[in-house]
Amino acid sequence: MNINSEIISLQQLVTNIKEIIAVKFTDSIWIHAEVSDFSINKSGHAYFELVEKDAYTQFITAKIKAMAWSNTFRIMQPYFQSVTGKVLQAGLKILIKVSVEFHEVYGISLIIRDIEPSYTVGEMEIARQKTLEQLTNEGIINMNAELPFPLVPQRIAIISSKTAAGYQDFCNELVLNKYGFKYHLKAFDAVMQGDEAEKSIIAALNQINNQLNNFDIVVLIRGGGSKVDLSCFDNYWLNCNLAQFPLPVLTGIGHERDNSIADRVAHKAFKTPTAVAQHIIHHTLNFTSFLDNTLQTCVKQFENLIYTRKTSLQKTSYIFSELVTKNFSRARQKLTDPISALNYHSIRKINTAHTQLQTIKSGLMHFSEKKTSGHISNIQFTVLQLNNSVNQLFASKLPQLKIIENQIILNNPENILKKGYTLTIQNGKIVKRLKNINLANEIETKFTDGTLISNPTKSKTK
Repeated sequence: MNINSEIISLQQLVTNIKEIIAVKFTDSIWIHAEVSDFSINKSGHAYFELVEKDAYTQFITAKIKAMAWSNTFRIMQPYFQSVTGKVLQAGLKILIKVSVEFHEVYGISLIIRDIEPSYTVGEMEIARQKTLEQLTNEGIINMNAELPFPLVPQRIAIISSKTAAGYQDFCNELVLNKYGFKYHLKAFDAVMQGDEAEKSIIAALNQINNQLNNFDIVVLIRGGGSKVDLSCFDNYWLNCNLAQFPLPVLTGIGHERDNSIADRVAHKAFKTPTAVAQHIIHHTLNFTSFLDNTLQTCVKQFENLIYTRKTSLQKTSYIFSELVTKNFSRARQKLTDPISALNYHSIRKINTAHTQLQTIKSGLMHFSEKKTSGHISNIQFTVLQLNNSVNQLFASKLPQLKIIENQIILNNPENILKKGYTLTIQNGKIVKRLKNINLANEIETKFTDGTLISNPTKSKTK
């Protein structure tokens, strides 16, 4: 073996390294890295394991240990928490000011002198925008929002921490609502912040999905927190599950200043759990109002239909009454006219027969007086013949007179009255039409058993 270079000891090597590092890193420098491990010992010193990962493969490309002395950490931790709302922990990306030190036994290490919390918040926002872009490109970001919302959401699955104040506020708002609406609530306990939140919430969604027919909607509530506390709701896999969940998801996980990706992919997002409960109550109230309005509309339509049918029946009844009255008047007129004609012709025929008889009698008297002198025997013979002729004439006319008499009897007004008809008489004349009645004079109505005198001014016509 040929050894061409100078041989040095390990101590000399690490001393040379220490000197090189001291010369190279004379001042503190700012670096950004991800915290992969974090702990605090009894003395208050904080120990970090920092890593850097490949942007595409997420493989670790660098790793180093760092620490913050207790006096530095006591100042750094409250400052970081006041800006980000979260304590330093694994999984965060941080920007820190460090000095590079090398110890002959413990090796190289970083001493943390300062931290810039705004970088952590900025990194979270960059990751958030990437997640939004990915969900949009995959075409799933609006899937839950496009689901039809149930008319009356009564069976509600709640994903929350059962010990959270927001969960209690939500339940109390629904159970004690002033309208007396009844809701069926079932809680699925889940971690709502930190590294375990994503897996815990997805597990709760899977439980609900296994009993999907038992629920109308899902409510994801927390009740607010810092941006870092709510960072789990910007996670891609959690929001991928929320966006594609088959039931509408309502969120109430932040305060006014918070707006997570979960709010974006949900069916509807609200600022607080109480606001979610109020929306559900208001939706139910709108449905009951719709039912009340529909009932009132139906009642009004039925009332209008009944009124229309009643009016139609009244009109039909009036028309029918008019037709009956007119037909009765026509029938009575048809009956009255033949009676009058029969009376007229009977009287005329009787008068004619009487005239003929008078004529014959006068002729006979004249003839007998003329022939009296000198023709007594002839007269007697002639008288005999005349008597025979008269008797024959009466005998020949008697059947016709009987027929006329029977017709007169049949058409006698008294017999007509016996059939149920009446005769109306005013001023001694039969009144055939309503318009011929003088309202100023009394009228007589003849029945088969008597006469009724009435005053038309007190009567009502139709």
